Amino acid sequence: MAHSAQAPTFNVRQIVPTAENKEDLTKLESISELREIENMLVASFGEPEDLFTAVVTGKRGMGGSQELSGPFWKSTVVAGLLGGEVYIAETFTAPKKIVGCAVWFGPGRAMYDSPDQQAMALGPLMGLFEPPLQAWWGNFFLPLYNKFTSSALGEGTKLGSWHLQTLGVHPEYQRQNVGKHLVDVVAAKATLNHIDMVVECSKEVNVDIYRRLGFETRMPKYKENVPESPSKYDFAEIIKGVHNTLEFPIWVLLRKT
Repeated sequence: MAHSAQAPTFNVRQIVPTAENKEDLTKLESISELREIENMLVASFGEPEDLFTAVVTGKRGMGGSQELSGPFWKSTVVAGLLGGEVYIAETFTAPKKIVGCAVWFGPGRAMYDSPDQQAMALGPLMGLFEPPLQAWWGNFFLPLYNKFTSSALGEGTKLGSWHLQTLGVHPEYQRQNVGKHLVDVVAAKATLNHIDMVVECSKEVNVDIYRRLGFETRMPKYKENVPESPSKYDFAEIIKGVHNTLEFPIWVLLRKT
């Protein structure tokens, strides 16, 4: 006897701020879902602790306080509310619970690319960082990140695509297709309009997940002596943290439409 696929226990919807919400950060923070999204992302990338988050928030080692994790992930969501699209997955049953979130930027837009994003998303985050970490972001991390993605994808490809900036699923709901649904909601219109999709990730397991969703790893052109049959790590760039005590790999993947 054939078994039908289990129906999802969650719904995907977009969080759309009003024009008034976008006027200043206090009004944007009044969006009822924002705090819950932040807490969900902290759980998503904190159990176990995420190496990428630890590095970009300036930690010297794993473990201990993750006090900057929330502000970092909140910054990506605020940027998405202002310049992109933010989708959540929430349970059907009351009390509803946000179990996943995706932040997308459409063609022609990018995170922190506008004065409002810089004032309400990037600025508050940088204000929490010590000067050495601020300098690391501006002088090392972002330039290397941009060099890597541009070399791997081709100049202008990322900006011309739908870019998945953030995707997090609560640990209790992982491996239940929550992430797939948060990708599919944008993939449908990307495919309709023949627009490619781009994502970066910093965990090997996520490379496999995105490959199953139709994305392909891209090799940066500046890499030399690449094996004829490259391993997964041959596609990655390694980014060292501000203290040179932690580092993480990063991959960029493209889904053609």
